[in-house]
Amino acid sequence: MSKVIKDDMFDEILASGPKQNFYQKEEDGGVTIVFTSSVSITEPGEEDIVGRVWNPPVSDANGNPIIDPRTGQQREAWAKVEAECVIDKIPRIYNFGGKSSPLLRAWTSALKMNDITNGTLPGTKWSACKVGKWNWKIEYLGTEEVSSDSKSDKNIDDLVKVLSDLKAKNPMVTKGVDKKQLVKTVALLSGKSQDEIENLWHTLIEWNVISEKDGKSFVL
Repeated sequence: MSKVIKDDMFDEILASGPKQNFYQKEEDGGVTIVFTSSVSITEPGEEDIVGRVWNPPVSDANGNPIIDPRTGQQREAWAKVEAECVIDKIPRIYNFGGKSSPLLRAWTSALKMNDITNGTLPGTKWSACKVGKWNWKIEYLGTEEVSSDSKSDKNIDDLVKVLSDLKAKNPMVTKGVDKKQLVKTVALLSGKSQDEIENLWHTLIEWNVISEKDGKSFVL
């Protein structure tokens, strides 16, 4: 029988999938941003903040070189700068552009003016608005406790430890067991409800903590 999704399950659904990229535009108006990570830079060929390999396009779909509008020269592969955040209660990836982007310079100035370092950025709350083509108005709003996403990460970390301990004590779980029995066991060992375990099950699969095959669940 189907059952109604509980409100906290919506947070789990958002947290379990890939975060949306946010490229701030003038038509967005003012947005409120709560950062949940420090700012990271990813060089071409490296894994980015969410584990995807960054290979910026330097040619269009027809194979023609992309021209940088600021320099008039062919675009070269560039390092991107980004941070995890929450915008309108939704986990996002805030894109600052490249190392020399006007947006990154505007944010760097705002951080310095408010004595915020990259290490203390997580948990800070800001209002940001693009004004014209190259300028931004950025205002520091204080701090705010973040979010269901970090709570979800802690829940996953707790379950990873429980499953690791279970595997050490009972290697049979690596050879495949009934999912319902595994969920019940993990719920008992973790102190969480079976519904909580079920809600995080897909994330555990994505994190390669467990896998499923032929009707059985395997602890990896």
